[in-house]
Amino acid sequence: MPFQRNQRDDRLRLRSPWALGALVSLMRLVHEIIRDRHRW
Repeated sequence: MPFQRNQRDDRLRLRSPWALGALVSLMRLVHEIIRDRHRW
């Protein structure tokens, strides 16, 4: 059982950089949309 948990954590850690990049991209997109809304 603990081995499975470690395996899942490793997989999550491997996917972490991609998730972080996606999150940053999403935040930038939202920021751009909000800035455009303020311009109107």
